[in-house]
Amino acid sequence: MLGTGLGPYVLQPPAGFLFDESAGYVLSDPVSVIVNDLTADVLYGGRSGVAVGVDAVQFKVPSNLPDVPFVAVKIRINNLESNTVLLPVSR
Repeated sequence: MLGTGLGPYVLQPPAGFLFDESAGYVLSDPVSVIVNDLTADVLYGGRSGVAVGVDAVQFKVPSNLPDVPFVAVKIRINNLESNTVLLPVSR
C-alpha cells in the first residue's frame, strides 16, 4: 500500500529526493495492517521508490481469508487507523 504522512522515520530522508526501499528510511513506529479484521504480517514500512515523499507498506495477505473477490484493508500506526480500502483478491 502507498501513502503519505505515516509518521517519523528512524533516519529522516532528505527532502526532495527519490529513494527505494533498500535505502534504509524505515518508519520508527510499528505498523499493523488489518485485512478483514485479521492482522497481516508486515514486511516493510518506510520510504517508497514510487515517488518523492511517498511511503510504502508491504504485507503478506493472510491465507485464511474467506473466498470473496475483495477484502477490506487498513493500516494502523500509534492506534490511528487509515481509511479502509478494498483489495481485489483471486485464488
